[in-house]
Amino acid sequence: VRERTQYAINGLLVLLGILAIVYGYWLGLILIAFAITSFLKMRGTLSKKRKNLLDIIISSVAIVVLLAEYWRPLGFDRSIVMNLIFVFIICFGLLGVFSIFRIYYERILRWALQNRYLFLIVPVTVLTLGIIIMRNTGKEFMPALNEGSFLLMPTSLPHAGVEENKRVLQQLDMAVASIPEIETVVGKAGRTESALDPAPLSMYENVIQYKSEYMRNSSGERQRYKFNEDGLFVLKNDKFIINPNNEIDEDANYDEASLKTTATRNDLIEDEDGEYYRNWRPDIESPDDIWNEIVRVTKLPGVTSAPKLQPIETRLVMLQTGMRAPMGIKVKGPDLKSIENFGLELEDILKQAEGVKEQAVFADRIVGKPYLLIDIKRDQLARYGVSIMDVQEILQVAVGGMPLTQTVEGRERYAVRVRYPRELRANPDDLRNIYVPVEKGSPVPLGELVEIRYEQGPQVIKSEDTFLIGY
Repeated sequence: VRERTQYAINGLLVLLGILAIVYGYWLGLILIAFAITSFLKMRGTLSKKRKNLLDIIISSVAIVVLLAEYWRPLGFDRSIVMNLIFVFIICFGLLGVFSIFRIYYERILRWALQNRYLFLIVPVTVLTLGIIIMRNTGKEFMPALNEGSFLLMPTSLPHAGVEENKRVLQQLDMAVASIPEIETVVGKAGRTESALDPAPLSMYENVIQYKSEYMRNSSGERQRYKFNEDGLFVLKNDKFIINPNNEIDEDANYDEASLKTTATRNDLIEDEDGEYYRNWRPDIESPDDIWNEIVRVTKLPGVTSAPKLQPIETRLVMLQTGMRAPMGIKVKGPDLKSIENFGLELEDILKQAEGVKEQAVFADRIVGKPYLLIDIKRDQLARYGVSIMDVQEILQVAVGGMPLTQTVEGRERYAVRVRYPRELRANPDDLRNIYVPVEKGSPVPLGELVEIRYEQGPQVIKSEDTFLIGY
């Protein structure tokens, strides 16, 4: 019964292997190979030891081929043969080292026991190096993962208005979108109606998603596409496209008008025997190169630089440090102006420090936001017999708007607000010309009752441990 069961299992492996090959999965050959070794062992042709050795060889070859196909350590621009040779050397090189260690283990152990103090130098050296590395890197180390996107977070000057910030944000989006490797970019200025994200209007957040290095199909897997003998990819409209890593053969007779430099997935022809189409230019070798391009094109007047960040990584960094960078300096002081002045001096010093990236150093611009101050003249109010509340209600209606009632739309409620049109409140001169009714007499211009001027103030106030703070 046991022998029949083994025959049935091996037969099932052969059947599954054949079905896998029919459906295009060459891994079915591995199942057939395992079944053949089992059949040979049952017939007495192979010993148990040789059967196990063959199974190990089959498994090793399969692992090497899978790693070469899907890992591609030398890159997808290299042939599968080169990757196969590289993975073969790594895997069997390590196995060879372990085999030599196993064979000569007795001799190594005998030498270590005879030369104890000399042998102890090896573990002591490893332990010392480990302690040094731990002290330099800290107790924890979390490498940055490749999220396939960046988060550009520069800031403008505090006195920039709404229209200026909107214009700069659009310029940042257009500048980043001009990079060929960028797929989408969406910018945001200010914050949502939440106390959990106290971002001023001058702080931008541009979410940038860049293209994958190689063109992918609808399933998100790297796809091969048809190309001709000259290394040009063939399009569905019988035209040709130059891969960014390929060059035109000068002897080839092609019409320059038919050659394109970029293509979409719908333009290319899928071919399992073809080549991978690379979305990046030849000089772009890693996501770091894409970030350097982003930094280069976003150097705008009045906009600070920004450290390299990713959306998920940024949230973790903010939770850990409270800042928009994994490393920073907190400056505490008696007032915001002193903190800003010291921060600007420290910024110049750090930019000159060795090993510090100049583009990633910037101090908070705290003071400099223009505020429109309306100072009520109490003596003038007494002269015209107007109360402070009357002036404040006029200002509320004119500038901020006053809710009078609510409109009911099903389950929704909307406030009905009364407010002056923009052309009557756009600048301080317009506010001065607003008339305030007087109980006994003609209306008086608001400019007679208040003093309107601009004053600099903070755009955001941060504190920690009861101290004012700047980053």
